[in-house]
Amino acid sequence: MKELGYYMSNRSRKILIATLLLLFVGVSLTAQVADFHNPHPCTVKGVNCNGSGPREIIYSFNSDTLNYSYPGTSMPFWVAVGDKSTRTIDTSYVNTINASLINGPGSMSGTLSGLMTKYFYYNGWTFDVNGLYEVKISIPGIGDDTIIVNVPDPGDYCAEFAGGCGDASGDKVVSLLGNGGIIPVDAIFPIKIGVMNIAEGTLDTNFFGSGFINQLTGPGAMYGTFSSYGGPIYNFNDVRFDAIGIYDVELTTSTTAKPDTITVEVIDGDAVNVERVVEQKGFVAYPNPFSDLVTVQTTGGDIISELRVYNFQGQVVKLLTQVNSNIVRLSDFASGTYFVELLIADTKQTQKGVLIKK
Repeated sequence: MKELGYYMSNRSRKILIATLLLLFVGVSLTAQVADFHNPHPCTVKGVNCNGSGPREIIYSFNSDTLNYSYPGTSMPFWVAVGDKSTRTIDTSYVNTINASLINGPGSMSGTLSGLMTKYFYYNGWTFDVNGLYEVKISIPGIGDDTIIVNVPDPGDYCAEFAGGCGDASGDKVVSLLGNGGIIPVDAIFPIKIGVMNIAEGTLDTNFFGSGFINQLTGPGAMYGTFSSYGGPIYNFNDVRFDAIGIYDVELTTSTTAKPDTITVEVIDGDAVNVERVVEQKGFVAYPNPFSDLVTVQTTGGDIISELRVYNFQGQVVKLLTQVNSNIVRLSDFASGTYFVELLIADTKQTQKGVLIKK
């Protein structure tokens, strides 16, 4: 009996050690995934750390408005304390943080409170309908701050996808905004993704899970928000690139769906011109940058049957289904970067490029 007890004791110890090792490895892997998709603010371009000075609330989105993903999906963002004017975080700061919904067209769910250690990630908020939400952020000793969360209407994304939507289970990640594009340095490049069923060629409207983006190659760094949760589509509307060149970006999900890769060309925003757009996309758009009117025409003289202009949130802000003139008035647009997509009448092919409003 004594020998049996000794044997069981040793066996128990071995099981305990093995279990602890597995837990350690699991925690380490989980931490790596979390760090990868929710990067430390100190690694983000334009953010400084360990500085002294005022103690104010700082956000990853660098404004009073957070342009969010679609209803039912979450988009992580961080909150920290430090000097807001220089975006310098006090990494020694530890305190509790709380958020509360003041008003909005629908309801907000997710974690509202937690312990801030250097910074705090809100990575599980979801809103049930589109619109503007007013949310209060409170940190004891620092005070309250109010942010506006802009949750866009997903629109008819089934119409944007060539195969339309269906109920078949998705097995491949796809980009709804096309396989890449052109964007100026440090401008927002929206990436809208979903999951399609390869056999049916349709977008899976029942998909639900996590979506991730990962820089594979490029001369500089991709920065912004790299993960989202929910479904059936995600809108990454805070992705930027800090250097000129060609980047490959991988799109994945938490499921076994086959990843997709898009290519993004990052250019000098001050040097956008007709020749550059002709060389890359097969059509001209001028003047570019523009202030009021812009001329859009294919280099081969093809007839344009449809013209779409997207904002940085991936929303269609201009749709022309009968293009009787190549001159398009966009005087009501706010300054910023937009994407143009042309459908060629005879071939049904699409051409994509970038427009910059002064």
